Amino acid sequence: MSANDGVVAGKIKGNIDAQSDVQISKDAIILGDISASSINVERGAIIQGSVKIRSDEVKHDSFDFAKSKTVFPAEENKESNPTGEESL
Repeated sequence: MSANDGVVAGKIKGNIDAQSDVQISKDAIILGDISASSINVERGAIIQGSVKIRSDEVKHDSFDFAKSKTVFPAEENKESNPTGEESL
């Protein structure tokens, strides 16, 4: 399925290729890959496939992943949460 943008509220079997935004509702079931500039997924939606966010702003060949830093909040709080359980 190709579109400029769209909202998914039901079941789709196949790939989604949107030029702009895709909104995925909590009742959606997608069996396929999604490619779009922006994706909003409500809690409860099911996606079985890959998700690719396209952006013209960041070029992978010009971005130095070795210099980037990823911070995981759950890791930072292990001292204050000795059980290691995540909190929502």
